[in-house]
Amino acid sequence: MKRVLLLLLGVAVAVGLAAYFVPGPAATVDGTSVSRTALAQDLSAIAGSSNYQCYLSERESLNAGRAVSVRLQGAPATSATSVFATTFVDGWLGQMVQAQVTANLVTAAGIHVTPGDLTVGRSVLDRRISAVLATYAQDAGSTTGCGGSGAAVLASVPAGFAAEQVAAQTDQSLLDARAAGAGLAGPQIAGYFDAHRGDFDKVCLSVIVVPTKAKAASLAQAINGGASFAQEARTSSIDSTTAANGGVAGCGVLAGTSLLDPLRGLALGQVSAPIAYNGSYLLAEVTSRTPTSFTAVQSTVMTVLLLAGQAKADAQIAAAIHGGHLAVDPRYGSLKAGTALVTPPASPPRTSILTARANTPGA
Repeated sequence: MKRVLLLLLGVAVAVGLAAYFVPGPAATVDGTSVSRTALAQDLSAIAGSSNYQCYLSERESLNAGRAVSVRLQGAPATSATSVFATTFVDGWLGQMVQAQVTANLVTAAGIHVTPGDLTVGRSVLDRRISAVLATYAQDAGSTTGCGGSGAAVLASVPAGFAAEQVAAQTDQSLLDARAAGAGLAGPQIAGYFDAHRGDFDKVCLSVIVVPTKAKAASLAQAINGGASFAQEARTSSIDSTTAANGGVAGCGVLAGTSLLDPLRGLALGQVSAPIAYNGSYLLAEVTSRTPTSFTAVQSTVMTVLLLAGQAKADAQIAAAIHGGHLAVDPRYGSLKAGTALVTPPASPPRTSILTARANTPGA
């Protein structure tokens, strides 16, 4: 009996030590783990792709309104001792936590993610990355970098990491579409188009751009009184390109732009009320409206559909984060109350370091 007890004790000690040394999750989201292994694999994937790092830097620069360089800070990805900056690790862990919250909401809503949904999610992610690269290049007055496209960026990372990002985008897109009363399947997108068909007409415009609302109102009054829109554009518009053409601005679909609402229902040849636009004001005249087919504008319909539900879906995600049971491993820091933002752990005060001079180079 004594030997059996000793054996059992040995097993208990082994299990206890195993439980102590097996690393816990980096975070938990309502009982679902975000593993440290998954976090490490993501960091390694990012470290191995200069294109993806470039994309992250350009995305953060656009969000911040200034040049930002994402710093992974550490040894090369091929090194077994790679060390990453705490701020970057915490920022990425926060994204993983939010992605898990979103995935849980998709499951709770009874949404079954299909291969077709993932195909749409990949195309959405591709376009959104491409949009970041193009917008950054335009703002910087340079050519598109980071591989030039979303497809190139995704191709530069391991397939598993790309699939993870596609899955996260698909979950977000499914919630956005659901909030807009639709889904990602072709018939659902077509149904949204049918319900908002007029918003996707091809509209040709002439515009007059002026610095103040008062000037725009004065010109509108003159045009409504019989003055020529084209002549007023030539003499008063501060947009040299359209002014030279009598205000002719070209044709396109207004859905998804800030001009849709103020110009919806505007009769042909009628001048609009003054519209605030990029720090100036413009008057617009619709010169033609042409119905479009769903096939011709399908990608635009998808973009507009997702935008229509985005605010509501974001509010649902925020509520789930605020009311959920979220936690992170204290070694990474802590969650800012009510958010998925991970705050780095506080550095100990210098007085708490017994050999502070050991941390001073050359001491």
